Amino acid sequence: MKTLIVTLLTTIILVGCSFTESVKCPENRIESKEFLSMWRKGCGTKEVQISASGWIPKSQKWSHTDIMVYFYKMTDDMANQQDVKDWIYAASQWESRTNFRFFITDDPEKSDIRVSFKCKGNWSYVGASNENILKDRPTMNFEWRDIPYKEAIGIAKHEIGHAIGLGHEHSHPDINIQWNRTKTYDYYGNTQGWTKEQVDQNVFNTYKGDIVNSGYDRYSIMHYPIDPNLTLNGVGTDWNYDITEKDFAVVNEMYPRWASKYNKEKTRLSDYNSRKTF
Repeated sequence: MKTLIVTLLTTIILVGCSFTESVKCPENRIESKEFLSMWRKGCGTKEVQISASGWIPKSQKWSHTDIMVYFYKMTDDMANQQDVKDWIYAASQWESRTNFRFFITDDPEKSDIRVSFKCKGNWSYVGASNENILKDRPTMNFEWRDIPYKEAIGIAKHEIGHAIGLGHEHSHPDINIQWNRTKTYDYYGNTQGWTKEQVDQNVFNTYKGDIVNSGYDRYSIMHYPIDPNLTLNGVGTDWNYDITEKDFAVVNEMYPRWASKYNKEKTRLSDYNSRKTF
């Protein structure tokens, strides 16, 4: 069970919310019920082209690094407020070593990304593709109430990595995973209900396009765990919980300087008590 954590973030963003806000969840997003028996509530980006952490597709680059975030107001219970705090904690880890800064807004029309805790699965649109999503739709979702806290924060770091512009490390063009395709098709068909085409898209396909590349990183926060039973040589990858040096490096190569769209100061989410929403 995802336990509550005491942080320095003492102000509750959802103070005064006593209603459930309607959320228009995507209908055709792939939700993974259990990714390789470790990614418990799912992760996928069906609507946008998948990328990877050791590299970023230049087509998904943001024009600015101050990102306005809207949280759907679900209820006034403490668990939902804690969800927001946990998201802020994960985002602050990206802020600590990159030029990205996240600002909270209470107006979805003025947001760049919109975070829900109501739809199915854990997912996010990739990079600037968020700008193509209607303002009344979420661009990121978390379904993590029954997940251990460490895994939940790892999922949040992963999905925020997608929002920055990163994607799946197992789609890296330099990767050489020796998949047992028959077993892998069967596994995802049985556990996720995926077709062969969906397995190809989410597991086997590697990215081909104009990229910023820092090299393949098996420890990347953007790497799915891989069951060694699904490979021909018995080599897999564990669950990764932390953002690596290569993760930070590729983001900083793509975004080497602060670029503000909203004329905001380059403060951090840990200081969000002093920030003003639009």
